[in-house]
Amino acid sequence: MDKDRSRRYETASSFALDIRRYLDNEPVAAVKPSSIYHFQKFARRHQAALATAACFALLLTVGVCVCHRQGHHE
Repeated sequence: MDKDRSRRYETASSFALDIRRYLDNEPVAAVKPSSIYHFQKFARRHQAALATAACFALLLTVGVCVCHRQGHHE
């Protein structure tokens, strides 16, 4: 419970909704919003997609470096 009454839950159902958001890895109302917090929640919900994108970016970078290096050796 926050000492500031304006930062408390108004009803038990709003508290329950925030618990559901927490369990679904979505941003909750009890936390002050920040870009890092929202990105962390997004990353938890989309771990597979972010891992795939990171692997693709790594392969693309390695491919460009290999092509660039081979081009300078000829």
